[in-house]
Amino acid sequence: MKKLIITLLCIANCALCINIDAQEKEFRASWVATVWNIDWPTTQITDPDNATQIAAQKAELVTIIERAKQGNLNAIMLQVRSHGDALYQSSYEPWMSSLTGSRGTNPGYDPLAFAIEEAHKRGIELHAWINPYRIGEYSINAPQVKDSWRIGSGSTAFLDPGNPNVRKYTLDVITEIITKYDIDGIIFDDYFYKSMPDNEYAENETQQTATNNPFDLDINDWRRENVNILVKSVLDSVKAHKPYLRFGIGPFGIYSTQTRYVYNEDYTSYDKITPASGISGQDAYSVLYCDAAAWLKRGYIDYISPQLYWPSLSTSPKYSKGQDYETLCEWWSDLADKYNRPLFTSNDVAKNDGGRFNPPADISNQINVNREDNKATGTIFYNNTYWQNRDGKNTHFNSTDEGYFTYLPENHFPHIALWPSISHRRAPAAPDVTNLNLDKDHHTLSWQCSKENYRFAIYCYDTILSQSQGCKPENLLGITYTTSFSTLQYTDSYDNKTWVVKIVDRYGNVSSGAKLEPKSEEEDPTSLPSIKAELLPIYNTPDGIRIELNKRNKVTIYSINGQIVYKKTTADHINLNLPKGIYIVTIGKESQKIII
Repeated sequence: MKKLIITLLCIANCALCINIDAQEKEFRASWVATVWNIDWPTTQITDPDNATQIAAQKAELVTIIERAKQGNLNAIMLQVRSHGDALYQSSYEPWMSSLTGSRGTNPGYDPLAFAIEEAHKRGIELHAWINPYRIGEYSINAPQVKDSWRIGSGSTAFLDPGNPNVRKYTLDVITEIITKYDIDGIIFDDYFYKSMPDNEYAENETQQTATNNPFDLDINDWRRENVNILVKSVLDSVKAHKPYLRFGIGPFGIYSTQTRYVYNEDYTSYDKITPASGISGQDAYSVLYCDAAAWLKRGYIDYISPQLYWPSLSTSPKYSKGQDYETLCEWWSDLADKYNRPLFTSNDVAKNDGGRFNPPADISNQINVNREDNKATGTIFYNNTYWQNRDGKNTHFNSTDEGYFTYLPENHFPHIALWPSISHRRAPAAPDVTNLNLDKDHHTLSWQCSKENYRFAIYCYDTILSQSQGCKPENLLGITYTTSFSTLQYTDSYDNKTWVVKIVDRYGNVSSGAKLEPKSEEEDPTSLPSIKAELLPIYNTPDGIRIELNKRNKVTIYSINGQIVYKKTTADHINLNLPKGIYIVTIGKESQKIII
């Protein structure tokens, strides 16, 4: 039997939040690099029993996440595997040296588990950033990695993508992360095959092709296909274990400077991909053996985030028409649209080798370019140190109290945003939100949800919300992974406030929720309307009641306890699905008691 919920109105999708535009749904994130301690941690743990060191390292990470929330970001891309190592308790690989200064040394806590907890506490997604092949000089300290799996030596060494054992091992590593941790996504960056002369490795690779080349591809196509196979296997693991996870890749920003032919999985057909006009530079397709168009064409990834680390304004340092941001963004947008996948650009706010340093005005323009004609529905900023302006490294800002975490809310991100949905993947039906309650004494909203593993979006209005009003970005206060929300930082007054809680599943879909309106004199049980003898045009239906109106009228429905459960002025017929119980229906000045 359905329960009658006092002051609670269940809202269908057609009632609220029916139009969510790009401003309301926008992926906003920051790359947080742990390799070589680029972004985190700056404090290393020399003793796993040293509580002070552990607390200091944790505090640094909390600051990064807090600044992300302050800047109205909604995701963090945390590097958890950089050189065949682990920022977490791994069954396969040694602890990352960035944590302790020594590879394989336990830091005394699980940084990934801690990061997830702190991010979700603030309504922020945590995506695991993984380098699938890079191993470098650390290869000798990876106990499960065989010598025969490596190509090259020293800092340039990487795991051979053409070796089936490497692919299985790498997939096992990634699957462990997927199944063990409550992450929201997986992302690769642009390290695939290293740029390498053919004569250095061709002999070994030719031997591999003899038994591992079913389509008789040449060495270059074979290398690209090796990467494709791993990418597909990761997607398969995601879909098998947690299909709501986003799987994306951030490749080098120039796909190719030549026309390429991108084949389907069985090589029976292909698409012709022409390069961006006027673009020059490194060709990821032929140098890194990275075929992003194939991943999109075959549906192997959920989004693409090319590293467009070049300026968009001719007045910016290092600007070149050969790597013009706007031209590249439009090209990638067209490619993503062609294969029905979203584009989240990766944008440079850091001072990298060569002195490239995009100023705020250029980053601002890049965001405008992304939003124009909905070219990109998200932005991922590299790197966090400069985004946050840690230790005053970003000289475009006057103090460490300033950075993109203050600049972006003032100029582009005035409100938080929901995540774009994974529209190509079918999500299960969302449950109901029930028992919405406001504890004014403790400044807490709470509710119940019949299923776990959902997020909730909290909206607040200063007036009673009509059903024709949509949930707007400026009314979105926060996002939570729990069934409660503290309102203390948002309001100290509850007069005439309407609260709305919407379900946001892990796929990014927004579903029905609940509304809590302020009490009024009408809701006083002692002031219920008197019941007339005349019968009103109210009829039973299998799901509730139907009210047939012949003119515009105000319709109000009260529970037996006197609370308003429905109120609308309309000339349309009304169909309502109400919980079983006794109600008083008022149409204009006439009232009637009904039983459902």
